[in-house]
Amino acid sequence: MKFKLSLISTALLTAVSVSSYAAKEADTLEQINVDVNSPELQQIGYHAVGTSSVSKVNVPIIDTPTTVSVVTSKLIEDRKPNDLIDALSSVSGVSQANTLGGIFDAVQKRGFGGNRDNSIMRNGIQAGPSHNFGATTETVEVLKGPASVLYGIQDPGGIVNVITKKPQQESKHVIG
Repeated sequence: MKFKLSLISTALLTAVSVSSYAAKEADTLEQINVDVNSPELQQIGYHAVGTSSVSKVNVPIIDTPTTVSVVTSKLIEDRKPNDLIDALSSVSGVSQANTLGGIFDAVQKRGFGGNRDNSIMRNGIQAGPSHNFGATTETVEVLKGPASVLYGIQDPGGIVNVITKKPQQESKHVIG
């Protein structure tokens, strides 16, 4: 009987001392901050995990109630497209519209759109008829389907949002 009592008391004493030791260790941990808007968390290679500019809220693409396609910066860097049509060549349902001899970008989305439908955005703002793709382009996002709730009067085909690079502290030069 004494052996059982001493075994139980030893087990309880060990549990209490371990929990108090764990409580002391937990107090000394430093805080870790995670930036969910960082580009590293938004893109993994050619696959985009999240986007905030197309839906105007920061949610993962899988939770977005519409179809979103993203041409990531890694894909742009590897393929080196010359214009917006080249960059969007891997996006389904998107084709070149009448560019009036190549003087500006024109894209059809799901059969809708033309050369003056104002569906090409630059950083979420309607871009005029011009060439919107260049060396400053970071990603291209395509929101397929009706986007009138977010961006005003639009064709039901969707919008194309060209995201430009943000200024950096150090300069970067690329040749070729």
